[in-house]
Amino acid sequence: MQIYKSLKNISAQIIDDKTMKTLASASSTEKDVKTKKTKKIETSTIIGELLAKRAKDKKIEKVYFDRGANRY
Repeated sequence: MQIYKSLKNISAQIIDDKTMKTLASASSTEKDVKTKKTKKIETSTIIGELLAKRAKDKKIEKVYFDRGANRY
């Protein structure tokens, strides 16, 4: 799982490291999320729920969080 955040947007992806393909993703730039006028914390919660739903639809049960250079 990889997360990217900027000052205005946030996106999250579930990536298969072996095949280097994105299995599921969600972003604040998507039409459904963008139309909801919410705060950043609420938007990130919506992104997480949307990503979890898409992963569950593809029968993905476990993910590993890749922090990269970030401390979170």
